[in-house]
Amino acid sequence: GVNPAFAASLIDVLSNDSNKDLFGSQYNFLNSTDIIKEQENTSKAKAKNATELNNSIEKIIKKEMESVNTTSIGKPYWSISVKGISDEKISVDSKSSEAPERQFSASSINVFIASAIYKKIEAKKLNESDVSSDLQAMLNKSDTDATNRLIDKAGGLAEINDTVKEILGSGTKTVINSKAGSTSSENFTTSADLAAFMTKLDANKVVNEEHTKKLKGYMTNTSVKYKFLKSLPSGAKAINNPGEDATRATENDSAIIEYNGFKFSISATVSAQKEGEATKTATADDLDKINSALAEVAQKITEEIGVSGDGSANYGDYG
Repeated sequence: GVNPAFAASLIDVLSNDSNKDLFGSQYNFLNSTDIIKEQENTSKAKAKNATELNNSIEKIIKKEMESVNTTSIGKPYWSISVKGISDEKISVDSKSSEAPERQFSASSINVFIASAIYKKIEAKKLNESDVSSDLQAMLNKSDTDATNRLIDKAGGLAEINDTVKEILGSGTKTVINSKAGSTSSENFTTSADLAAFMTKLDANKVVNEEHTKKLKGYMTNTSVKYKFLKSLPSGAKAINNPGEDATRATENDSAIIEYNGFKFSISATVSAQKEGEATKTATADDLDKINSALAEVAQKITEEIGVSGDGSANYGDYG
């Protein structure tokens, strides 16, 4: 006969969630369909090695973005970067032919302004209560007045650029030359810089854990959901940091997306003009075409990385 105490102990071990990787654990022993699906998804994703997955991501980007081969003001130049967070072997930097080293940032640089502010708070040089409403307005709605107040409170453009270098290193192409709404000079960034920022942010390597959570909170449920966030699979969770300007057909977005146990950052910079060219303004149709392509890119990459799904993403509860 079987010792009752041994049988009870065995059942406890096999059904304990912490022992899910054991053969015969509850993931098989109790035949939970949800758990079996999770295990199948993980196995499918692991079956494609990093090189194959990166190649697939590259193909998705090129196919979708090359469909937008013209605008009313010229050929769009684009750059898209994807960096794995749960799997660091996922790493893709793709760009169109003739794409410049850096592109117009629009409000994509707001995350660097916010980082400079939080560093001031952590150094006890600013009170968070004095800037929290402006941080919300800047990051969630790209409010110009709030952005410019925060630039001043951060110590000005030079100090913010020092923060950019502190976060991204001296080789960064991101530079902030003017306040929001100014036409005196341009601000620049790259998809690689934005993806690196989002990856570092998720790892609490930009500001401390408390302020990381708040910064992410401000990027939850932003006013811009018609780019990367538009068509994400059902169950996907995401935060984003958009930037856009009809001038030069500038359409940027950067996001952290979590789906089926996989997490990654994705960033894009798109513009139909290069630095130094005379300013032109794109049409609404131009911008819609670019944004639709970005939505397709994010949807298909998310499905490729985290196994396919469909429906609408959950913008309100990023973890």
